[in-house]
Amino acid sequence: MSRGKAPTDPGNLRIKSSLAFVEFIARRSNRENPDRLGIVNFGTDAPRDHAIPLTPIASIDDPNVGVIQNRLKPLDLGDTSFIKAFRLAVQLFREGNSFQYQRNRAIVVFTDGEPDDPRKLGLEQYFAELSAFLEEEIKPNDITVFVIGIDAVGKAWSATVPHWRRLLGEDYVVTVADLASLPERFSEIVQRIYKLPPQKPILLRPGVREEFDVPPYLASLEFFIFSGQPDATVRIFRPDGKIVQPGVDPDTLPVQHLRTCDLIVMQEPEPGIYQYEAVGAEVRIVRNFIPFQMRLINPLPIHPQGKTMQFLVEFRRADGKAVKPHPDYPLGLFATVIKPSGERIPLKFFPREGQEGVYLGEPKVPAEVSGEYGVVLKVVGGDKYQNEFPVTVKVQPVPYLSVEEPQEGIVVKPSSEVKVRVRILKAGHPLAPEGEISGHPDYLVLAQIIQAPGGERGPAVWLSYRKEEGIFEGSVPVPGGKERVREGQYVLAVRLAPGGEAKGFAGDQAAVEFTVQEPPAPLWMRWLKHRAPVMVPVAVIGLIVFLYLYSLYRRRLRVYLYYWADNSSVVQSVVFERPGELKDLISSDIPVQAVREGKSKSIRLMPMKGAKILTRDKREMPEVWIDQSTTLSIVVESEDGERRVLNVGLNRDELTSPCPLGGEEEGLPPEEGLGEGGAKKEEFDWEKYL
Repeated sequence: MSRGKAPTDPGNLRIKSSLAFVEFIARRSNRENPDRLGIVNFGTDAPRDHAIPLTPIASIDDPNVGVIQNRLKPLDLGDTSFIKAFRLAVQLFREGNSFQYQRNRAIVVFTDGEPDDPRKLGLEQYFAELSAFLEEEIKPNDITVFVIGIDAVGKAWSATVPHWRRLLGEDYVVTVADLASLPERFSEIVQRIYKLPPQKPILLRPGVREEFDVPPYLASLEFFIFSGQPDATVRIFRPDGKIVQPGVDPDTLPVQHLRTCDLIVMQEPEPGIYQYEAVGAEVRIVRNFIPFQMRLINPLPIHPQGKTMQFLVEFRRADGKAVKPHPDYPLGLFATVIKPSGERIPLKFFPREGQEGVYLGEPKVPAEVSGEYGVVLKVVGGDKYQNEFPVTVKVQPVPYLSVEEPQEGIVVKPSSEVKVRVRILKAGHPLAPEGEISGHPDYLVLAQIIQAPGGERGPAVWLSYRKEEGIFEGSVPVPGGKERVREGQYVLAVRLAPGGEAKGFAGDQAAVEFTVQEPPAPLWMRWLKHRAPVMVPVAVIGLIVFLYLYSLYRRRLRVYLYYWADNSSVVQSVVFERPGELKDLISSDIPVQAVREGKSKSIRLMPMKGAKILTRDKREMPEVWIDQSTTLSIVVESEDGERRVLNVGLNRDELTSPCPLGGEEEGLPPEEGLGEGGAKKEEFDWEKYL
């Protein structure tokens, strides 16, 4: 292109364009989710030693930018074999595992557009070959192709433009006549690669303000400023009328001077009506709205048939934190899943507990049928913002993992290990790995705790295969060990890692959330724990009051029976503390039993076996009752005929020594109490007192 009789690019515009494009991409990348860039230099062949694999670029200062740009040199590689260049580009995507993730993939070709190789085919044949390759490899892998035509002479490019447009579409074929026109063309390509809202260049004049509306939920707002005058720039006014000051305002980066233009970037701009005007001279400006991306985390681009799809998305800032809803523009995340049959399933997303900026979709979507499932992720911000992010999930009959233990959402006790049981299924049916792989099945399934409350990860372990049950099982270490296991949510991940020569195996992974928590205490203990500061003093006071009242109760319930036998010199007693209590009066050889009547203060005296209680005329009394108003003297005859006089009563102070039998006052009580001058025996009414 740069040599020979009629070079199509004698000024190496394709090299300058490539350098500028690498810079253009690097300025947009970030460290949290870097873009990756690869290079294919091609001619008659596409040699690997002149290629660079997909390489992450975190920023314009990344050393990889220099590595890539150093490979962009004019090379004499012979003819122009597009088919070999495309094949190597797809191979680099595959080697970089790009097809396993939801990423925007693009091939940008800088060329004069004319295919040629030693076969010397016609244009129709070359483009038919390219068309077949696009259908087989490019489109199924969701790769967008752009062709930037560079031809100083104009003959080669003009002859191939119709073919390229038919192959790729008119919007994906760009002509660059000189370096000054590159940025506008690059901006158009970048808008399509990153799926940004299309914006046309605008001409700004000094002193003339133009308005534009900034929607909510933008990650950044870019202003690419093109001018032939070194002192020309743009003045930007916020909705409140304040002037944007690059490098001074916390949300605005310093002006970046690119090879062909200047760039001003505002980060997370406040929504509203902005204004701008040119300063110094007329400028052309390209304005890019960079919305926060709604990214599909699960399912992966290739999903096993028969495995229900649980949708997970992230909606985060560049620092990984969740995008905060704007008070005037409420945030809504939802999606539409389009099954191969055309059935449309609406999804709604809810914040996932424990993962900031991650949202869980409901309902789950069955994947019984293989084919392409279209997914349109949608973000709305009130009535002012709406954006869509279309992705494709290919459902294929490949083996996948089904976790049987632990179950999703289960609560387990703290332990140094968690038991795991996994089964391999294919299209919903159990699959025996023996006939599918040549390696040992004990090295087929890996399990690992990938998320713990402390941010730790546990070691990965192989699960052992139990052929008789067709299941993989093992114990997976929990980060921290038993003594340091924290309560909270854990995520267990299992993944299929075939060893040896696999037959149709595709790597699959499954994740299960479970909670580690001590068993809950009984309800009364939990109730007491929450109210302990108040309940303990109350309980102590209550116990004191209870003991006091109980002592009063016991004191009121207690009854003393006092008795004095004629052969004894002291008063003896029996205490009744319970209702219906029975006591023996066996002291002083007096065979009498006393029984309390219920809770009353009445005592019933009864002779023991063989003994008798007698009246004066020797009549036998089966029992004698005593209450608080009664003090008695009774005669008790033992089994051997010996008689004793016994004074009994419930009041100790009224009890005196009884008169012995045979005396002047033979066992008689006084007329009132037991004081001096008691009644004579002939006056004593035994029936009354007994």
